[in-house]
Amino acid sequence: WLWAFTPSTVTYMNGTTSATQNPEVAFDMAGYYTVELTATNTAGSDTETKTDYINVADGMTVLATASPEDICTGDWSQLNAAPSGGTGTYTYSWTSVPAGFTSTLQNPVVFPLVNTTYHVEVDDGGQLANDEVSVTVNPLPVITLGDWPDMLCNVGVPPVQLTAIPAGGTYIGPGVSITGMFISSIANLGWNVITYTYEDTHGCENSARDSIYVDDCVGISEIKGDESAVNLYPNPSMGSFMLESEQEMERIEIIDQSGKMVMMRKINSKSTPISALRAKGFYFIRIYFKNQNALPTVVTKEFVIK
Repeated sequence: WLWAFTPSTVTYMNGTTSATQNPEVAFDMAGYYTVELTATNTAGSDTETKTDYINVADGMTVLATASPEDICTGDWSQLNAAPSGGTGTYTYSWTSVPAGFTSTLQNPVVFPLVNTTYHVEVDDGGQLANDEVSVTVNPLPVITLGDWPDMLCNVGVPPVQLTAIPAGGTYIGPGVSITGMFISSIANLGWNVITYTYEDTHGCENSARDSIYVDDCVGISEIKGDESAVNLYPNPSMGSFMLESEQEMERIEIIDQSGKMVMMRKINSKSTPISALRAKGFYFIRIYFKNQNALPTVVTKEFVIK
């Protein structure tokens, strides 16, 4: 026996050769092959040729991709199946793990909530090809806002440093500086909505917001040159003070370094003890009373707890 193939791009398999009666052959190229067999015995030989006898189609493959492969919670990704070879006429079948997604589109859009692997099977009518691609879903960063003050006066209050976890984001809102300082004197009267936005290393962004109320204190005259009319002692102290005034005081407010009001008390007296402050640091105390013209007046003093 003697086999011949045209073109000769064939490989004999499993120990068979061109002289084997029933060879196993792998065709290395697509196209039509002419097959020729010559049989020889003691009586002579004979050859039979079959032109374009075997049609070898291209082997079909498919490449599955996702763009992007890494997304944030709530985002989407575009799948793509890129087949090659075969007949050129394809149908598609997508499934997923975890289960729940199916599609017959070549390039479907997906909105996974968790990390998901997408499988695609392509059929050209005679062959099947498969591939898969995974999409990673990164959670949004969890934001915790700091202890922002609820209300501030528009005068006589130091800037307040806003804080949030994770740090490193941006603060946007009325009266907010580029460094995240809230300045009540330049903020809006009333409620000021402040938004904190943070983006993590995956490019996932989240935001949180809160409000600070700015009270109109323009009608309150602040005593500048007569602070001696109010006496606060001892200063510094361990947290207990005595407050005395020549005039009857209506109420007091104590503000910490962050601008947060930590105490408010109505007194209607010329003297009052102050205690229950334990945190060390600088504080401001506002003393409200009415002067002889019945106009609201406030004295602001600074004191220290050591």
